[in-house]
Amino acid sequence: IISWNYDSQIEIAYSEYNDQNILNIGTKSDSYYQDWQIIKLNGIATFRDQFDLVRKREEIALKLHEADNDLVSSYTAKQLVYQAEFVSLYNEYVKDNEHTSNLSFAFDNSYPSDALFRRSQKIISETNALVIIGYTFPFFNREIDREILRTIIPDTKIYIQDLYPERIKQSLRAVLPHIKENNIILLKEVDQFYLPPEL
Repeated sequence: IISWNYDSQIEIAYSEYNDQNILNIGTKSDSYYQDWQIIKLNGIATFRDQFDLVRKREEIALKLHEADNDLVSSYTAKQLVYQAEFVSLYNEYVKDNEHTSNLSFAFDNSYPSDALFRRSQKIISETNALVIIGYTFPFFNREIDREILRTIIPDTKIYIQDLYPERIKQSLRAVLPHIKENNIILLKEVDQFYLPPEL
């Protein structure tokens, strides 16, 4: 799994099924290559000061809720508002030297990330079916997305699961122009995660 998400949903879900609470997850702060099974390209939206964690989560949730209630009509504009609010909160918080954030961004080169990108490329190079769920290939990540996805096998089937898969397909084509048109399958059913027949 290669994830651009900041949340901890994978870890929370896994903890329901495994009492050891240990996952083989690689993040941008990892500088030594390992065979991670889950890659978190943006780190995790948590803070190492656990006493302050709940307050900061509530603050971020409130900011995003306020942005959602603004008169922002288009999907793209709303995503940009979310990103701007999150980056602003992140930058404000990490200035405080008493706390350290587990969050980083894929386009932020302040963390050692060669090992993480090499592992991501290896996973992609061995993939014959790629399912894209909830990722829009935003412009600010395009360079990194190209670097990770350049190792993809040309005949890989790509499934895009989203309410508006056509939008994501356009952004994907900007990152991977050599992928064959008939290898991209659009899926609008989002009631459950899609499991490709190649599994």
